[in-house]
Amino acid sequence: GDAPLHTYSLTNYVFDIFGLEYGLTLLGGGSMVLGDPLVAELDCTGYDFVQLTPSLLEMKLPALRGLAHTRLLVGGERLDRHLLRAALRHCPHVVNVYGPTETTIWSTSRAYTAADADGPLLVTIGRPLPNERAYVLDARLRPLPPGAIGELYLGGAALARGYLGDPELTRDRFVDASAAGHGRLYRTGD
Repeated sequence: GDAPLHTYSLTNYVFDIFGLEYGLTLLGGGSMVLGDPLVAELDCTGYDFVQLTPSLLEMKLPALRGLAHTRLLVGGERLDRHLLRAALRHCPHVVNVYGPTETTIWSTSRAYTAADADGPLLVTIGRPLPNERAYVLDARLRPLPPGAIGELYLGGAALARGYLGDPELTRDRFVDASAAGHGRLYRTGD
């Protein structure tokens, strides 16, 4: 099997993405260091991945060390192409991840390598992860062609049932798109 992961965690344990770090690392026999995002320098030598928001990445990028074999997972906010380009100059592996809590952490990802930093850089949220679905739909839940403006809907194995104690909000945000062949989806607002 795969070698156990070694994770440098900067995530507050109350956020859902900490569950991803914890699950992938400790339940797989790996090790985790709970880092302090306020320290001056962050040495990531020997860690497989570090997960940050773009805001924290921008603040800490000059202080990150030992990234040659580390994968940076960046999500929770929009990733700007200038920040991605700067990150790729420090770290050869950056993954832009996207996913609201309603779809249980990450739904899509797009990996970038150091080679991407030298060319035209288009930052996208990537493609759906295994067992996930992503559609850009119009107001009638019809698929739109690439480049068209619509709303992002997500579905798949990690889709939440709804909001506890709030059936009205659940009906508004979790839609049945079975008639359009998509099953039950979460309306992201994006």
